[in-house]
Amino acid sequence: MDYETCFWRVAQVWHRAAEVCANEGVVFVWEFEPGFLFNKPSEIVRMAYAVDHPNFTVLFDSCHAHMCAVVGSRQMGEKETLPGGVVQFAHMLTGKIGH
Repeated sequence: MDYETCFWRVAQVWHRAAEVCANEGVVFVWEFEPGFLFNKPSEIVRMAYAVDHPNFTVLFDSCHAHMCAVVGSRQMGEKETLPGGVVQFAHMLTGKIGH
């Protein structure tokens, strides 16, 4: 399966899962991790918006954010880091961070 197909399938499944969670009074919170697919800052932000459900949020673990945004740990292809590090990454996810 190619990257874009995988990305959109995950987004669609998570959208449906967020709906199921909402019906049960549970918030769907995604914890991104350096070793998982979609671990570049732009991918994480893109996924947060692609899921497009008010009940879907991102758990912002500061260690994982550092590894993804500052170190670029375990990213596929060209590494993506942010000059503003963790703080810039948190700003990119404004309105999408939950717990």
